[in-house]
Amino acid sequence: MRTEGYNIINDRWRKHLLNRFYMIAWIVLITEAVIFFFDEWAGLLFLPIPLYLFRFLVFPSMINFAVIGAAYWVLNSEKNTEESKDFMVSVACFAVCACVELTHYVFAPVLCAPTVAIYISSIFGNRRTTKRLTIYSVITLILSTILAANELRAGENQLYLDVAIALVITLSAYFIAILMIRREEEQTQSLSESYQKQMELSEQLNRDVLTGLYNRKAMFNMLRYEIRQMNEIHLAVLDIDDFKLVNDRYGHAKGDEVLLFIAKLFSTYVGKLGFPIRFGGEEFAIIFSNTEDETVIMVLEKIRRELSESPFLLADNGSKTYITVSCGVVKYKDSQSIDDFFKSADHAMYMAKSKGKNNVVYVQNSF
Repeated sequence: MRTEGYNIINDRWRKHLLNRFYMIAWIVLITEAVIFFFDEWAGLLFLPIPLYLFRFLVFPSMINFAVIGAAYWVLNSEKNTEESKDFMVSVACFAVCACVELTHYVFAPVLCAPTVAIYISSIFGNRRTTKRLTIYSVITLILSTILAANELRAGENQLYLDVAIALVITLSAYFIAILMIRREEEQTQSLSESYQKQMELSEQLNRDVLTGLYNRKAMFNMLRYEIRQMNEIHLAVLDIDDFKLVNDRYGHAKGDEVLLFIAKLFSTYVGKLGFPIRFGGEEFAIIFSNTEDETVIMVLEKIRRELSESPFLLADNGSKTYITVSCGVVKYKDSQSIDDFFKSADHAMYMAKSKGKNNVVYVQNSF
């Protein structure tokens, strides 16, 4: 699957190739003019001059520049697909090669000129385009054979041996081009899988192992990103009240049940409004991006209330235990450092602790 970055690079190289074909078309035109003057001087013209000029200079050049011009138009039009742009660049190359083949069939190697377009088409990794150009190459080979048999190579048996060799070379070019496309596909697939694994590893490094929430490192990276984007940010810091007693009395396995329950609450109530984080043992944070004050407070209150009203069966005798959380939240101020921003939220959380725990404190004017 092509990405936006891939298409940008591909577009740049399509233009590079088309510019080169445009230059080659001019070189071919100039070369044909030189050949004309030489043949006229040497008395080798086999057609009247007007017909010769049209046959070998005017008509081939019209074809070359018309196809190249059409290719430029296709490349610059936003309506055309990426595949059609790739195809037109390949056809532009084929047109130049085919015109040379159809005008200079006396030279055996020239009969293989369209194979250049077949190889060029493999750059774009489209098997259908490569197959179509191969068919076009066979057709022009047949046409050049007919022309040669009725003009300069009439009655020459060597012509058919040259054509047979050219056909073999053309078909070989097709199979090699297809093989090159397959190799590129496998390499692209390998790179894609490698990138996917790296992304998964990066994601794992940014996640808390137990809860699956983002970790402390990810929190600060997110804060930097949100600030660069000039988003409106709220940062809430939550701390489980008396969690050390839970671990000491019931064990860490039971404590993990509480942590996982809180992570589930975050998933339920925060959703797409923000990014929940576990940055310490019993310490959590939530980054809210472009969220109204009232919504932030409402979400935090829902989390606090449901947690406080949910009984945990931590004791062996089946007695119920209730867990509460203290939460402080602040809003980012322009030019405030990330450290100061976090300290403000942490300070607000301690204010909630000092007010009896199990509550949410919103400090609007953070230091």
